[in-house]
Amino acid sequence: MKIEELSKDRSILIKLEVIRTLINFNGDFSKRILFELSEDKNNMVRVEVIDALKFFPEHDVFDLLKATTRDSYYLIRSYAIYSMTIVGINLKYEKNKLIKEIKNLLQLEKNMFCKLSCYEAIYILGLKENLIYIFKLFNSKNYRIRCAIINCLFELLSNDNWSEIEKFVDDNIEKEIAFAVKSNMRNLKERIDFDFKNQLKDNESRFGTIRF
Repeated sequence: MKIEELSKDRSILIKLEVIRTLINFNGDFSKRILFELSEDKNNMVRVEVIDALKFFPEHDVFDLLKATTRDSYYLIRSYAIYSMTIVGINLKYEKNKLIKEIKNLLQLEKNMFCKLSCYEAIYILGLKENLIYIFKLFNSKNYRIRCAIINCLFELLSNDNWSEIEKFVDDNIEKEIAFAVKSNMRNLKERIDFDFKNQLKDNESRFGTIRF
């Protein structure tokens, strides 16, 4: 059976597999099917499409994602904000204009998941001070938001911010009561130790500590 026929299958699972397959074949054919599936009646399918479209850096994709940031379903808006940012960066759109666009969305947005996506997008676009706003969202009583924040920090982790993120985790891990969040925080700590602190120790042992 052809993939185009499978994309019209009644099974949601088959549609999801089609979307994941199309990511590997970046072209007009794949994009056309993804555009069609972006109007699917099932929100899970639509979320998967919006996530997949970040791998298609084209102007019409950007326009579709921009329109989708106003969708009625919060999870679709959240993914659309992030995917639009990635496509905009890859198309070399002016970053200040992208930041302004996302800040406008942030002013209108009431959902915490979408706010997190906005702050993450603005951080990726170069406003590194936005990390503090991501930290502040951790005060949410919704453990799913706190989990999403830790997942976001995994994505943003770099040589520039790992010590700041480590301090945030250290300051909050003992107070955290949700097992899923605490487990995620421990995994983040391990990632920092393995990928950044151990590397720092290796460099110091290889070259010695420079003192001024």
